[in-house]
Amino acid sequence: MLSCRLIGFAFDCGEESLNAGLSIPLLSVGLATLMALFRDPDLSRNVSQDDLTVLIRETGTALLDPRLASSSNLDEATASQMVRAINKVRTISGYLTFDINFAHLLWSNVVFNS
Repeated sequence: MLSCRLIGFAFDCGEESLNAGLSIPLLSVGLATLMALFRDPDLSRNVSQDDLTVLIRETGTALLDPRLASSSNLDEATASQMVRAINKVRTISGYLTFDINFAHLLWSNVVFNS
C-alpha cells in the first residue's frame, strides 16, 4: 500500500532549510489518509498484514527520527503535532495487527478443534 510508504518518503523529500527537511504537508495528508482508512471498518479490514507490518516499521522509524526532537530546527508545536499523529497511526495499526492475528488464532482453533 502506497500510503504506508508515504511516511518515509515525507521524511526524505523536503528541503533541508525548511522544516528540518520534512515535507509537513505531505506527512499530514498521508497520516490523515491513513486515519480515515482505519476509521472505516470495511476499508480497514482490507489492509493486509504485510502493509500493516510496513506501516508499523515506518512509523517506528519516524518516531525515532532526531528531527522530531526538541533540539532540531523544526518548531516545537509542529514536531509535537507530528509525533502525536504518527503515534496514533502506529497504535491503530498495532491494534489491527492484533485483531488479524487474533482472528487467525480463533479460526485455527475452530478448524482444528472441530
